[in-house]
Amino acid sequence: KEQRGPFQIVRLAGTPYEMGQQHGELLLEELEEGAEYIATDPLLGGMLTLASMQGLLDFAYEHANPTYIEECRGMTDVTDIVGWSMDHCMVLNYGDVIIERLLNPPAEQPGCSQIVLQSSRTEETLLHGRILDWAQIDFIINNPIVFVRSPQEGLSHVTIGFPGNLSPYQGMNSAGLSVASNEAHPDATPVLLEAADSHVQMVGSILAQAHSLEEATQMLTNVNHASTESIVIADGDHDSSAAFEMTHSNIEIRNPEAGILFQT
Repeated sequence: KEQRGPFQIVRLAGTPYEMGQQHGELLLEELEEGAEYIATDPLLGGMLTLASMQGLLDFAYEHANPTYIEECRGMTDVTDIVGWSMDHCMVLNYGDVIIERLLNPPAEQPGCSQIVLQSSRTEETLLHGRILDWAQIDFIINNPIVFVRSPQEGLSHVTIGFPGNLSPYQGMNSAGLSVASNEAHPDATPVLLEAADSHVQMVGSILAQAHSLEEATQMLTNVNHASTESIVIADGDHDSSAAFEMTHSNIEIRNPEAGILFQT
């Protein structure tokens, strides 16, 4: 663990369980603070309670990627003593699915945005910009973490997150891909599917496994979509990008126009 200005850089390596253990050991104080914050915060605390009452927590355990379950187990084997439990970890890291069913914000609420400029527009190299536009959650804002992840099986990659955040909202990998997700909200709460994959977990899978936009496209088109979501992927090595707009039953892929791709 290394401090650089306001940011902590946390390096994790090994199996999912081992990286979870390292995460818990290196950020034990922060995760204890996080458990206390959730206990007193109406939004996050209410989300955990409602998820349990409505069966969403059981659904998360059933449908989450096994990699994330193992990483949560490794983490909470260390952090249970400070109140950061397996339930905390699972709700947080299946959050895109759970939030969609518990929160439906008004249309005027701000939303995440992304823009990709290909080299024809920058006259140098592809650029991928991203704004994570959430409600203010002090625990997250006060604890920004850069995770450098070197899985035993897969590509090394970097994610930008916070303590306890395993399934990333944005990141870059050693194959030159940058990936980020934008939350979207359907007009009506959809029925839970028998098979349902989390898109933020899919962002992590793409970072760990995909060597190109083509490989990432194959991964996204072969999953069961548990929520409405947009994901933008930029391939720096091949100067290409695409926006994936997904509902529970459909996926639309948009490519850049005149070297520019925008998504919000």
